[in-house]
Amino acid sequence: MVEGLVDDLLRDSAPGDPLLAMMDAIGRKAQAAGLNEADVDAELAAWNAERR
Repeated sequence: MVEGLVDDLLRDSAPGDPLLAMMDAIGRKAQAAGLNEADVDAELAAWNAERR
């Protein structure tokens, strides 16, 4: 879900867009660390819960 939202957001970005490059690098690092979408969703939920 998160990946799909980010893809939709960045799809229309210009080639060489630094935000797109940063998001791509973060995604590669997360995959290399063995994280999956469920892990990211859980971390985001925990982060949001701490701020309520």
